[in-house]
Amino acid sequence: MIAAELTLLTHETELDIPGVTIDNEATINDCKDCLFVIGADFVYNSSKLEDISKSCKQNGFIISIENADFGSSQITLPDNFDIISVISVDNMCLVMIQCKKKKDEQESTYLTISVNDTSFSWLEEAKQALKKGKLYIIAQGEPLSGIIGLVNCLRREPKCDATCIFIDDNNAPKFDPENPFYKKQLEKGLGINVYRHGAWGSYRHLALNEVSEPRPQTGHYYANTTMKGDLSSFTWFKGGLNTNAKNIVKIRYSALNFRDVMIATGKLDLSLMYSRLEQDCIIGFEFSGIDQNGKRVMGINKYGSLGTHAVLEDYFTWELPPHWTLEEAATVPCVYTTVYGAFFVETHIEKGKSILIHAGTGGVGLAAIRTALHYGLEVFTTVSTEEKKQYLLDLFPKLKPSHIGNSRDTSFYEMVMLQTKGIGVDYVLNSLADDKLITSLRCLAEDGHFLEIGKYDILNDSKIGLGHFAKNITFHVIMLDKVLKTGVTPEFIKLNDRITKDIHSGVIAPLRANTFEAKEIEKAFRFLASGKHMGKVLIKIREDDFSEESLPIPINPVVYCKPNLSYIIPGGLGGFGLELADWLVLRGCRNLVLSSSKGISKPYQEYRIQLWRSYGVNVTVSTSDIRTPKGCLELIKTGLELGPVGGIFNLAVILRDNIFENQDAEKFVESLSVKAYATKYLDEISRKLCPQLEHFVVFSSVSCGRGNAGQTNYGMANSIMERIVESRVSAGFPGKAIQWGAVGEVGLVAQMAENKIDVEIGGTLQQRISSCLQVLDVLMTCPDPVTASMVVAEKKIRAGTGILGTVMNIIGIKDIKSIPMDQKLSEVGMDSLMAVEIKQTLERDYELVLSPQDLRVLTLKSLIDMTNKKSVNEDKATPGVNNRGLAVLFRDLSDEVYSTELIVPLKTKGDSTNTTVILPGVEGIAGKVWNDLGAKLNFSATVIQYKNTPINMNIHEMVESMFNQIIQGIIGESKTFKIIGYSFGSLLAIILTKKLEELGFTGKLILIEGSPVYLKNSMMNGLNAISQENHEAEIEFYLASIVMSYVAPNKPQEKLMTCKTFNEKIDFILSQMEGVSSYTEHAREMMNVLLKNTLLAYKLEINKIEKLKTDITLIRASEPMFLDIPEDYELSKQTSGEIHMKCVDGNHMTILDSDELVEILNQEFEQ
Repeated sequence: MIAAELTLLTHETELDIPGVTIDNEATINDCKDCLFVIGADFVYNSSKLEDISKSCKQNGFIISIENADFGSSQITLPDNFDIISVISVDNMCLVMIQCKKKKDEQESTYLTISVNDTSFSWLEEAKQALKKGKLYIIAQGEPLSGIIGLVNCLRREPKCDATCIFIDDNNAPKFDPENPFYKKQLEKGLGINVYRHGAWGSYRHLALNEVSEPRPQTGHYYANTTMKGDLSSFTWFKGGLNTNAKNIVKIRYSALNFRDVMIATGKLDLSLMYSRLEQDCIIGFEFSGIDQNGKRVMGINKYGSLGTHAVLEDYFTWELPPHWTLEEAATVPCVYTTVYGAFFVETHIEKGKSILIHAGTGGVGLAAIRTALHYGLEVFTTVSTEEKKQYLLDLFPKLKPSHIGNSRDTSFYEMVMLQTKGIGVDYVLNSLADDKLITSLRCLAEDGHFLEIGKYDILNDSKIGLGHFAKNITFHVIMLDKVLKTGVTPEFIKLNDRITKDIHSGVIAPLRANTFEAKEIEKAFRFLASGKHMGKVLIKIREDDFSEESLPIPINPVVYCKPNLSYIIPGGLGGFGLELADWLVLRGCRNLVLSSSKGISKPYQEYRIQLWRSYGVNVTVSTSDIRTPKGCLELIKTGLELGPVGGIFNLAVILRDNIFENQDAEKFVESLSVKAYATKYLDEISRKLCPQLEHFVVFSSVSCGRGNAGQTNYGMANSIMERIVESRVSAGFPGKAIQWGAVGEVGLVAQMAENKIDVEIGGTLQQRISSCLQVLDVLMTCPDPVTASMVVAEKKIRAGTGILGTVMNIIGIKDIKSIPMDQKLSEVGMDSLMAVEIKQTLERDYELVLSPQDLRVLTLKSLIDMTNKKSVNEDKATPGVNNRGLAVLFRDLSDEVYSTELIVPLKTKGDSTNTTVILPGVEGIAGKVWNDLGAKLNFSATVIQYKNTPINMNIHEMVESMFNQIIQGIIGESKTFKIIGYSFGSLLAIILTKKLEELGFTGKLILIEGSPVYLKNSMMNGLNAISQENHEAEIEFYLASIVMSYVAPNKPQEKLMTCKTFNEKIDFILSQMEGVSSYTEHAREMMNVLLKNTLLAYKLEINKIEKLKTDITLIRASEPMFLDIPEDYELSKQTSGEIHMKCVDGNHMTILDSDELVEILNQEFEQ
């Protein structure tokens, strides 16, 4: 959740720790504003503690490593230090010490709020208290209070110094700030204080342990990949089979087939073979084990045999001969059923004819050779190595060496034609793909039969050409899985009898087995994919034939729905609601109630509902008003009409965002209604009417858990829901609250962001809906009542060695030094399946997109070069610093919530007295850049925003319109002022200073990259071709073209010429935007502000700006926008006072990101 900046002070010069800055020269005295300082033997050295505390920020912490026999009761620390925690670890003690901040001299207000106060009478009192100083918000004796989410959000807003005291313990004394019990806790200065179960604590996000320890299992579990195409992601999942059913077999051995490899590597499109309801437990369809009657059986089923249990299929299950083991038996069912289906159902082989059998040492190949020889056919076959050729000759003495060709190329054609004297063979049993399939067709004689058992070319719709059929050949496709799905024909019933007969006569014999343990699935699949095996590849599931327990396996939990129960989703017709409903349907839900106040309002909603009904799901849409107890009761009764209620998922939401100062009781009531109140009613009703309820889930938000400015009501609503869930769990009822970060693709955020996945919100990136659904199983099955899922925004760092390790693992090379860096991967063992997996892995994990041609010539060296080049390009493309002056506009588009306010206090390190006035640039809003800068300032500061000033005002009238509010709201009666103006804001700053001088005020004026002459010249330089007669229209086009070139650099601008008005130009630009279209309406407003202020600067009459008396400090960038201007930007003409100049590295834009600028400002305004 937190990306720390870590620095290690050491004399060791050879250290290299990822993510840690190693400093061999600095001392602790060189470090400032540290949140944590970690070292050894500090506790017994008071002078060292004092020295270290100077490097800590106020309320920072020191962690000291002490001896194992350390006793905190024996230590007396200086008054400004407190021992917070002592933890024994191995042979040492970790002591956490807090450096207490200076005595808080602000006025403190203690405000107790009640969740039962539905009029929110405390709101105005809280607003006034925050203006005066520190606010302590208390909730006592109300376990369902939403105080935590409220305060978390409040603390994110500028100048809102709020502390939460949540007393959830009936044995605690009544709150009194003077009571030592509370006073000692409050002196720690913690933002969130929760007293529960006799101890003080707080809420923190801790990582869930998602991977379970391998252990034997008795229930149904199946194996699959968590990521399509990534064999390294193989793991075990909880299955949904009833293991006590009569047709269930306990699997001892599961056999792998090439089809399983194709599915696992993503080379087969499952949608062509299975419905969406069948695609989870899909791998494996061959097994041996013990049925419910204790008989040893082997068989084939539709899917899911790579598991602990499977369903027995009629006519595809055989009892074992006494002399076979279950391991031997697992090698038989699929290969012999495939061969017998090809030989005796699709065609009818005749003695004396010839057959070409590809991949002779594979499972089907061995079975086919044995069967063909027994029934009197002349056999030709192919293998990939001399070792395999010799194996076949040893195993089948009747096989001729001249009849064995190479399966790695098409040379087998010459072998067949030579040995058959140009006639060809009567049958081809084919499992090869691409050009080898075409060549195999050419091997057929007149009236020959081509028996295709592969799937790759069929599902990829490969073309073979009709010319091959001139010889009157027949093309057969053998797909056992299709037979299993569509039903058994009379021919396959006869086939079952033939197989049974040949098993007992000895014609059918077990194949060579290559057996892997249940924990070695990835290894087994890679072995099978490599084509190095001979015989069958098996997975051993149980140690003994009759064991109830499987071998130890790590499992992933999976949530299943019961088809007889109903599931209710308030908010079910929203974006996330529809996806959750679909997820439940795929997990077995057959009775679904979707609640929405509007009902079905979009065609897509109707489409999804019809799709579920086609699966046999009963879907009901309810418009009951869940804001009332009556509406919630109606909703649950609707569910009960379909079946006992098994799950309630509250996804309903109403957003009424605004800064706390502008919040009111109505907005709080609306926000709480569908979340807090509805959850409370559903909780109370379901406890009485839903005895079979298994899931009571509420969707909360990171805004509650971490806080988000402007969402105090939303944070409070979610917090109440979380406390309700905790109450249910403690009472023995099901309950789960899930805090989501920003969810992409669907829902509210996606509607605002228009699916721009890379938008960063509150330190989190948007989480794809597929990711949300993927983690639901873990979140819903873990024991914690409140969970969370979010994608923390952090820069990806990919090292070349990481990519090499991944690729080498796929190919199966353990020592990277064993192959040359410039040798092609195709020459060191990369086959087509590995290429697919490598391609998918590089795209998914490293964002490297390679064509099939690129893969064929790929070397380790070129792979490293591509990775390094991409890293350099990403660094160059990192947003946030750009030398275009307009860039600030677009990085501030996200601050829409506050953009309409005239006065916006920044959250700084200073106190609330003697505030500095900041006038921003042409964008006219505080935005992210000023909030980021403000967090580093040691003085109080407030930004004046002029987004909403009327468009027909000149620059003097603009200042006049804001003047009274600036005097009353910021400067007050102090008769002194401190003003900072940046760029365009410097014009306003000079005019504002003049008006204050006329009223007898004195003070300090700092201009950053701005002066009247500087701004005027920058406008004229940019607009030098504009005619005076039509300057406004031309300025509009000029600005639009600049904006267009910034937000859509690769898009044509010709259409801008045809747009008649500025608003039309804006609409066209918005249609081309990438990355800022998430705030379309706000972007339109901001570009109008840009036009308005640019016109003001263009029309500026410098001679009408009166001269000041106040000294001016100019902070200029080292890289000026243009060179033909004096060093002081001609500010000496604007004041009779002194001009002080300072220079900061950077340009007109980057200067605001400079720590050097922060240091200068802090020095200028030191108290």
